Amino acid sequence: MKKILVIDDDKFFTEDIEMLLDFEDIPTEIVNSSDELFDRLPNISDYSSILLDIMFRRGKKLKDNSNLESGEVFFNLIREKNKKIPIIILTAKNKEELNIALDEKTYFFRKPLGDSISEIIGIIK
Repeated sequence: MKKILVIDDDKFFTEDIEMLLDFEDIPTEIVNSSDELFDRLPNISDYSSILLDIMFRRGKKLKDNSNLESGEVFFNLIREKNKKIPIIILTAKNKEELNIALDEKTYFFRKPLGDSISEIIGIIK
């Protein structure tokens, strides 16, 4: 199984997700910054799924002057490179507030996740 890429600037959240996925024997890689994610974009297809926070700090490498959240910009950049990789969006926003085109390979979950984690694990597996 390829690794799952977990993207969120909340290190406590990513540690919890990593622990839960590790318990399920799902290998994960954590990204806690916009700049770190920017550096991984060329190899984004190396991952089997992506868990993507929508609202996280912009780094210095992301040159985007739109009013989009960082996660929305990265969602679009990931989709330009790979339309088939499942992207699981994790956010405190409502689905109607997102400025991205959701497709059949995009899943939406509101934070806090609560019981949704079992559904997320099912999507990943």
